[in-house]
Amino acid sequence: MAGMQVFAGHGLMTASIQQVADEIGVSQPYVFRLFGSKHAFFLACLDEMERQILELIRQAAATSPDDPLSAMRAGYREMLADGVITGLWLQACATACRDETAPALPG
Repeated sequence: MAGMQVFAGHGLMTASIQQVADEIGVSQPYVFRLFGSKHAFFLACLDEMERQILELIRQAAATSPDDPLSAMRAGYREMLADGVITGLWLQACATACRDETAPALPG
């Protein structure tokens, strides 16, 4: 998802909606119209990150039924290599420490 790289590199507090809009290729007001807030877009990026990780695990298990764990590890390492997932995960952890809405989030 476009925007994940901005949040991975800058975090929720430092990233601007303009940076996100520039990466997506839309206007800043359009991002607000689609998501309502920077925080909501950040949460959508976290949902997309989770979807990508789960899809990777499913595909790895399906393609290597004899040794699914090795395939999952290899796929996950490959996903982490670009730094976006790792950076976004670290930013999510840092944000959760000071985000009063975090305990109310599902999952």
